[in-house]
Amino acid sequence: MKRKEEFLNELQEKYEYLRSEYLRQHGYVEKQVCKKEEGGYIYNSKDGTYYKLVPISGSDKELDKIVALDKKCNSLKDYKYVSGLFKGFAIFNFIVGVIGSIIMFFMTGFLGVFVTAFYLDIVLSVVIFGIAKIIEMIGER
Repeated sequence: MKRKEEFLNELQEKYEYLRSEYLRQHGYVEKQVCKKEEGGYIYNSKDGTYYKLVPISGSDKELDKIVALDKKCNSLKDYKYVSGLFKGFAIFNFIVGVIGSIIMFFMTGFLGVFVTAFYLDIVLSVVIFGIAKIIEMIGER
């Protein structure tokens, strides 16, 4: 029974430490001011006080809500990479389509085949590039 309580206490301490580190890393801190110099405090020359940045205090529900909102905001930043992927695919599609249109023109000898293939390639590339722009706009909101 004693080992179980020790284990639970260790887990609680680790949780508190990880939570405070998470809050500190993501900028959820407040200044703790002190008039005299103590270990770990930073001197503020403007008002002659010492301060230390400590994680914000609040109830567990409030802090959990802050962390959840922060994670949602960070997940929206990943849209930038998806948008870049679509842009790259649009450029790749355009290059391959132009080369394919030229090859098809020389194989068939008809200008209509070249114009049709080239036109469809441009339309598809513009659609893919438009999807990338829509993803960027969604990510910025």
